[in-house]
Amino acid sequence: MVSHRTMQNASAVIDTTSAAVLEVLGTKVTVDTPLMSAGLDSIAVTDLVNVLSKRFEIELPPTLLFDHPTIGSVATHITTLLPMEISKESVVETREGTLTPAIAGAIVAHPAAPQDQVFLSSHRMRFTLPGACCDALGLRELGLRAWSTNSHWPISRLAGIESPTSTAAYGSFLAPDAFASDAAFFGISRTEARAMDPMAMLVLETTYGALSSTSRADLANKPIGFFLGSCGWTGGQENASKIPKATSVYSGTSGALSVLSGRLSYTLGLTGPCQTTDTACSSSLVAAHQAVSALKLGESPAAAVAGVGVLTVSVSVAFSAAGMLSALGRCHTFDRRADGYCRGEGCGAFYFSTEADDVAVSGTAVQQDGPSASLTAPNGTSQQRLIEAVKAGSGPSLEAHGTGTALGDPIEVCAYFLFL
Repeated sequence: MVSHRTMQNASAVIDTTSAAVLEVLGTKVTVDTPLMSAGLDSIAVTDLVNVLSKRFEIELPPTLLFDHPTIGSVATHITTLLPMEISKESVVETREGTLTPAIAGAIVAHPAAPQDQVFLSSHRMRFTLPGACCDALGLRELGLRAWSTNSHWPISRLAGIESPTSTAAYGSFLAPDAFASDAAFFGISRTEARAMDPMAMLVLETTYGALSSTSRADLANKPIGFFLGSCGWTGGQENASKIPKATSVYSGTSGALSVLSGRLSYTLGLTGPCQTTDTACSSSLVAAHQAVSALKLGESPAAAVAGVGVLTVSVSVAFSAAGMLSALGRCHTFDRRADGYCRGEGCGAFYFSTEADDVAVSGTAVQQDGPSASLTAPNGTSQQRLIEAVKAGSGPSLEAHGTGTALGDPIEVCAYFLFL
């Protein structure tokens, strides 16, 4: 039993909590590792709560570890529950003039005020793209030199699947080492890493790169939002299907788009808004719009925005059958040679905040086409209406979505030039 008097030191509370975890789990756990991820099951959770209740002589709820998942957060919570010896050094004067015990490290969260301006940090962009592109300078170099990163499907990616033919035979692929990530750095076990969607580690590593001016420990409990854009065509379920269901409890979440964003916020301890958006080709742009809107509303002072996609054979074959892909395996956007596009994969991450930076976001807007010629065909009138909405608040700087097709490109160009 430990007396309350000896518990005035926060480090003593952490030491006692760590000792209790070691007793129940049988292994040491770092202060910032989620205890249930470290192997604590529901029975062990109950045992640990009972041990802690006895050691500190306080009553702790059975849901303790769901609200406070790490040793550090458990110890902080317990510290606030312990009776403290009141002295001149441990009191603060309130507005009414009375004295109350002072609790070190207490945090009071105040809603952020609505903001008029949002900024993009160009120096914090990070990429994992074909051609070993990892930052803004690399992306610019890739574009200026017009380097082609397209090729046939790598044999290593087919894994027994018959090599696609015709227009589905081409793609722009990441290097194999892009998927050979250090899952252990993010506290992910080998078993879970094997079951994860291949896009998951791309999102984690690339987005962490955009946030890396701050350490992982400093990111924890920060109200930073995360908005991810990703199409619903993933390799997660295909990857999970190769693992016997009885050997992994992670197959159920391996292909969920919501988990792609949720995993990053969970792993880094971010508490701001978190969501995955799938609006097909516009997913990343819509995610950026949602981030800018959240920051302007005061829901978060900063946000990471990312877009991710990994190629799968089945989708390429389906797009080829629909006539969307180029027979040459090249993108000839706004060009007489436009005959479709060539699919690519990768991840890009950006950092937005309400603190003044080098790039101000003038305005964003999102609309739907409404009635169109077909489910996948754009509507020129709707495109014009959207551009008009954006220009009303942002000026003349705009970008067009190049489909690389004889039908889609003229619609985009006409909608844009109408407002020049």
